[in-house]
Amino acid sequence: MNNIYGLSMSWCLNTSVFLIIAFTYLRILHATVKQGRSARSKAFQKCAPHLVVYVLYQTASVILIIIQRFPSLSQTIKRFFSILFIVIPPVINPIIYGLASKELRTSIVKHFYKCGSRSQKIGGV
Repeated sequence: MNNIYGLSMSWCLNTSVFLIIAFTYLRILHATVKQGRSARSKAFQKCAPHLVVYVLYQTASVILIIIQRFPSLSQTIKRFFSILFIVIPPVINPIIYGLASKELRTSIVKHFYKCGSRSQKIGGV
């Protein structure tokens, strides 16, 4: 009974959050359709990183919920995925939002280009 209650509560919470987000994005889409291509492009650039982060979070959440329902799995595996659930989304979040910023993305590309050219010079010497 506990498993059924836990799964149903998880489903209800995740579904309600998804519906709120979907409603918000539908409203944004509806507003940008009237304004033209440039408004849609800007809206997509602003919304896409959030959707990627949300999908990653939900994926980690579903994996964690499913793993907790299997008592035969070792505690080490359960702890590992619990830590991943807590650590990975916050670590990936700034990377995804940072890549959405043109200035930051350009700076990162320049930095990696400089590092790559230095390693080629060192390797070629």
